[in-house]
Amino acid sequence: LQVLPPVRKKVFEMHRLGDKSYNEIARELTISVKTVEMHISKAIKQLRSLINVLSLLSLMLKEIINNLHG
Repeated sequence: LQVLPPVRKKVFEMHRLGDKSYNEIARELTISVKTVEMHISKAIKQLRSLINVLSLLSLMLKEIINNLHG
């Protein structure tokens, strides 16, 4: 989660880890519910993208290791 911008990280953590509703988060952070929705959506996209990159790097590393040993 460290890759997320600070506010997006906070919103994501409050929702996913703190189990707070969008309305609760919006009230606590004095932002609109639409802004909360945007932060959650962008956080999920950003994290999915990072997972995809890491998966690809893992496959590439595995291939390199296999080529070194055989």
